[in-house]
Amino acid sequence: MTVVGTVYLNGCNYQVGYDLLSKSTANNTSTVRFYGVLNVTNNYISWSRGTASTWGKSVDIGTYYSKGSYTLVSNDVTITHSSDGSYSATLSGSLSTTFVSGTASGTFTLPTIPRESQPSINTWPNNSPNFNIGDTIVIHMNRKSSSFTHRVVFKLNNYSYVIAASGVTNNVTFNTSTIADSIYAQIPNSTVANGTIEVTTYNGSTAIGTKSCSFAAKAVNVNPTFNAAYLDTNSTTTAITQNNQKIIRNKSTLRINITSASAKKSASLSSIKAVINGVTYNTSISGSTAVFNIGTINVSSNTTATITLTDSRGFTATESLTIQVLDWVQPSAKINIQRENNFYNPTNVNVDATYSSLDNKNTISIRMRYKKTTDSSYSSYQTLQDNVTTTIQLDNNYEWNMQIVLEDRIGTTTYNLVVSRGIPIIFFDRIKRSVGVNSFPRHNESLEILGGDILNLLGIRSDTWVSGGTYSKGTIVCYSQTLYENLTGNNSGNPRSDTTNWKEISILVDD
Repeated sequence: MTVVGTVYLNGCNYQVGYDLLSKSTANNTSTVRFYGVLNVTNNYISWSRGTASTWGKSVDIGTYYSKGSYTLVSNDVTITHSSDGSYSATLSGSLSTTFVSGTASGTFTLPTIPRESQPSINTWPNNSPNFNIGDTIVIHMNRKSSSFTHRVVFKLNNYSYVIAASGVTNNVTFNTSTIADSIYAQIPNSTVANGTIEVTTYNGSTAIGTKSCSFAAKAVNVNPTFNAAYLDTNSTTTAITQNNQKIIRNKSTLRINITSASAKKSASLSSIKAVINGVTYNTSISGSTAVFNIGTINVSSNTTATITLTDSRGFTATESLTIQVLDWVQPSAKINIQRENNFYNPTNVNVDATYSSLDNKNTISIRMRYKKTTDSSYSSYQTLQDNVTTTIQLDNNYEWNMQIVLEDRIGTTTYNLVVSRGIPIIFFDRIKRSVGVNSFPRHNESLEILGGDILNLLGIRSDTWVSGGTYSKGTIVCYSQTLYENLTGNNSGNPRSDTTNWKEISILVDD
């Protein structure tokens, strides 16, 4: 017996104590026998009546005891330990008789019962729950007794995997790559697997209990993959470039083909987009393929298409395609049309064309046609050479419409121009000894403006109108002290009444 407390009385003493009979690790209990013992130190001791008690049990005792020790109370009790396996308490007992009375007490502590282990990942005793799927981790048992062994199970949603069925002592190493596919199957739409490591502690073949620790396994290196290629699907432009990898600005029909698109480790493909020149294009995914029908693009030089594929976990794969672009703009030209000396019929035409090279696959043709502005139809087209002067004959008495058409292998540009009459601002006719302003002089020794003789207009020189006379266009005559200009070359009636053929210029003042 382990004595806990003693009370000394007259001729005797009373002690309380206990013996540990057994313990149950599985039940976390101890069976203890508590005692109340009378020790008679005199030759004898007696009383008329009495009781003895310990740990809640009280018994009536005899009235006479000779010198020696006597176990008056024995009480077997099963005690449940605290959750950590420890137990401490106060034991008291009393002796109450007609002769002596007293109480003995003291604190006692039972041996701690080892409990179930608390596992932790990678560090001890605290848990470090974060790791990457595929990592090798160490699971510490943190066991309470060197005699304990463990069963270790990986649990995630409805999936479980026995890491060790039995026999684990202090720790176990586990390569999660062995079950990576199964882990990923549980998280098709998530980047982190949140589960537990469950450890059951055994004392021999007896299971003590089960505890677990959490983990957060991160998905890594499972981005989707795909192949991307572009081409020009416009047969007109590919006939020019002879290469569907050459995209002609604003003309080619650009398409991007996605093949072999694949999500990894139980994920699914979610979306795909392409960004070209700051513009985002979206399309749908069909199985492992997708098509971007971009159409024309308005960029003058090589550009980049950035394609991004996203899976159900939010992971992405990105590929950049360099798209070869051939700049193309409408053909244009510097056009110079000039009458010789600004008024003769011979007219020089020079067209200096500018057009896109398209890798030296482009060509330019230049055509010209013309007509009097008063005519309704043009002449037939005439081919011109680039930047080569061609001389044509345009009657300088008329204004002309000139149409220049530039045509490369893709587009056409038309210029509509006007060639003025070939009338000089001032012309000196040495043969007629005359001067014409904005006209060629028709009369000898005249000063003519727009075909009218200024000398006649001033009344210095004019013919008197004669009925039935022949007059050319622009002739000035005097009729009834009034000057008239002939408009048509006809003379049907007197100038005053014949307003179709004559125009009044001024009224002369009598001398």
